[in-house]
Amino acid sequence: VFDAHVHMINRQFYLGGDINQRYPNGQVDLPRAREGGVDAMFFSIYAQEQYYPKRFEVKQTLRLMDLSLDQIDKNRNRIEIARTASDLERIARAGKIAAVLDIEGGFDLDGDLHVLRALYRLGLRSAMLPAHNYTNNFADYCCGPPKWNGINEKGREVIHEMNRLGMVINVAHGSDETIRQAVEASSDPVLFSHGGFRHFVDMPRSVTDGSARAIASA
Repeated sequence: VFDAHVHMINRQFYLGGDINQRYPNGQVDLPRAREGGVDAMFFSIYAQEQYYPKRFEVKQTLRLMDLSLDQIDKNRNRIEIARTASDLERIARAGKIAAVLDIEGGFDLDGDLHVLRALYRLGLRSAMLPAHNYTNNFADYCCGPPKWNGINEKGREVIHEMNRLGMVINVAHGSDETIRQAVEASSDPVLFSHGGFRHFVDMPRSVTDGSARAIASA
């Protein structure tokens, strides 16, 4: 069982505590994940829009990454970082939860490849192309006026570097144009990790049938 979008660490950053504590007023923690039979998860780091105007998104991402590494290491008998597919299988066989480090939001609004590579070396294996509900400097998000009409040349550079590194490209929160152009630009399949279908829920955040087919056919 693989959950592709789990926000766990942001709570600890703002409220303290430990991911192995059962929260009286929360939705996800290690005890609940284990009871639910979760074998692996995208351990999603969420750098919110509040950090974007003064360009603190990289600083916040690094703080959350540091806390994630600490929390996972502290609970290493229950959860472990997976950097490869073989890691996923090994960790599951050991009876632990495999955590794939993932970023939701902007790792860097400019798409700086040096920042991307540094995060990869820290263990990051998945990143969202748009900056959550915000258009960054290389990819449009779903729910506002287009700036790039999808992705621009920097967006293609980010995609190609993620392909080279072997990272998962997450197009959730992307516009239709962003999603389809990312599929075309990427040499590997891309992921739409969370969201509804516009066929059923008619809102920009939901994926269209056409974009879903493009993702599935990649």
